[in-house]
Amino acid sequence: SDFNDSYADVSLSYELNAGGAWSDYLLPGNATQGIELTISFPAGLYRVDNKGKQKATGVTLQGQYRLKDGEWEDFGLGRVEDNTNSATYRVYRKTGLPAGQYEVRVRCTGKDGSGLRYANKVQWIAATQIIPDDVIHPGKALLGLQALATDQLSGSEPNFTCLVTRKHIYAFNPAKNAYEAKAADNPAWAAYDILH
Repeated sequence: SDFNDSYADVSLSYELNAGGAWSDYLLPGNATQGIELTISFPAGLYRVDNKGKQKATGVTLQGQYRLKDGEWEDFGLGRVEDNTNSATYRVYRKTGLPAGQYEVRVRCTGKDGSGLRYANKVQWIAATQIIPDDVIHPGKALLGLQALATDQLSGSEPNFTCLVTRKHIYAFNPAKNAYEAKAADNPAWAAYDILH
C-alpha cells in the first residue's frame, strides 16, 4: 500500500511567529491530488512553571490551500499542545483533491506565552505534493521501511539487510498460451524465472 502514490517533498524553513504573516509556497507541477504539510517544534513544546516543573503548552496554527488563483480553503491545522522537551513534528494531510497546481500557506495565530519559560518555537519545514499512481513494479521486490525520524538518522539512510522470498514464479505455458504459477522453491522453476 505504501507504493501506490508518488510523493515529492520540498524542504522549507519558515519560522512561524505568533500573530505573524502568512508563509506561502506554490507547489510545482499540475497533477497534485494531495498535500502534506510538516510542522516542526525543534526544541519541543513545553513551559516551565514557577516551581521549575515542566508543563504542557500550546500554539494555534492556521493553514490554507487552493488551486492556483482559486479560493482559499482551510487545511485544518488548529491547536497543537504537548509537554515534551524533545524535537517533535506534526504532519497534516489533505487527499482526494482535484488534479492541479496548488498553493499552500501557513501561519501561527497564537502561542500560550513567550519568554524564557516557554519552548514553543514552531517552523514549517516541508510541503509535499502527492500524485496518485497506479504504478506496478513487475518482477521487482519492493521493501518499505518505516523508521522514526530522529536526530540519529541525521539526513542519512539507515543500513539494513533483508531476505526477500516469494512462493511462486510465473512460467509461460505455450500449450495454453498463458502464464501459470509454479513453485519458486523448485530450482528448475527458479532458474527459469532468472532466465526469463
